[in-house]
Amino acid sequence: MLPEERDAAHLWDMLSAAREVRTMLQGVSLEQFQSALIVMRATERCIEIIGEAARRVSKTTQQLQTEIPWSDLIGQRNIWLTNMARSITSCSTKQPQKTFRN
Repeated sequence: MLPEERDAAHLWDMLSAAREVRTMLQGVSLEQFQSALIVMRATERCIEIIGEAARRVSKTTQQLQTEIPWSDLIGQRNIWLTNMARSITSCSTKQPQKTFRN
């Protein structure tokens, strides 16, 4: 696949994920969002997809598309992945909790 074709695919992934977030969050208040774990996780996944796709877009295309905040999108993905890695590390070092049955 040529770089231009890859860029088009990555841009499409970004657009699709952004549209998914817009659809999921339409009419959802902050309180509803914060209490809906599935919606929160789906939104996080879309942010990850957008950032990963943005990271893979060629520098040439990034320079041509100056209206897109490339470094912000990629940076948000990096922040999310760092936090996820910390969470996984934290969970793996904790002792398993005992469960009780009735």
